[in-house]
Amino acid sequence: MPSNLGLGPISLEDVGFFGDERVDGIIKRVVILEKAKAETEEKLKASEAELKETKEKLKSVEAKNVVLKNELMAMNEKVLDTEARTNVLNEMFDEILSTNCDLNDATTMMSHANEILQKEIEDLKVKDENKSKQIKMLYAVLEDRLGINVQVAYDDIGI
Repeated sequence: MPSNLGLGPISLEDVGFFGDERVDGIIKRVVILEKAKAETEEKLKASEAELKETKEKLKSVEAKNVVLKNELMAMNEKVLDTEARTNVLNEMFDEILSTNCDLNDATTMMSHANEILQKEIEDLKVKDENKSKQIKMLYAVLEDRLGINVQVAYDDIGI
């Protein structure tokens, strides 16, 4: 050992910084920091587990979202199909209403024509009855004036 250095410290306590209040403070701070680090690591692990769980839930929600979107698209197609069918039915209904109006008009016209024909038939019946009365009167006058029975004379002719 060199002579100019002198006899140096023999133990660690002789060094001067072990057992020192500054070192004890640093050690306490290191212990506190290590505890904080351990707590932070535990929190980090818990957060990572929570993040993993959240990601799994997100995947599940996204999968459900895809299913719901597909169902929505199918329902939209059904709605469009139903709207198209409704339009067709409305057109058919309009045609039926138009035809019904035409039939009502035709029925009214036929009913009116039927009333006119009924009146004409009644008039013809009255005329026929009058003609029958006139013919009976004519036969009566002929039989009286000629002194013959027209029916017997007719039967004799044999027509």
